[in-house]
Order: sequence, then structure tokens, then C-alpha cells
Amino acid sequence: MDYVSLTARLPLLSGALFLAALVDAIRTLHLKRTGEHTQGTVVEIDRSNEGITPIVGFQARDGKDYRFRVRTI
Repeated sequence: MDYVSLTARLPLLSGALFLAALVDAIRTLHLKRTGEHTQGTVVEIDRSNEGITPIVGFQARDGKDYRFRVRTI
């Protein structure tokens, strides 16, 4: 791909990236408005080759216990 064809496609690529960001923002806003809030507790620390990852546990309204890994940078 040469420079001219890349610059010709730049508006299309920019538009696609903007649309993807807009869809993600709308989904996040919807989740914040309609999702349930709860408080979790760090129940475990996973130490691996990739670093330290907290495991958070919480109980949902349905009475079930859930755990998930917190993504860290």
C-alpha cells in the first residue's frame, strides 16, 4: 500500500474509529444507567508472571456470590 492510497482512506478509517468509540460510549452510558451497583471486597491476590491481580468478590441481588479479576494497567 502506498502513501497516496493510505491518505485517501484516512477519512474512512477515522470515521470508522469514531463510530466504534461512539458505540462504546453509548454502551457504557447504558450500563451505568441501567446496571446494578454493589460493593465488592478484594478476596484474593493472584501473583503470576504477568504481575499482581486482585480478585474481587461480591454478592448479587439474587444471592449468588461472584468473583472477577480486576484489570490493572
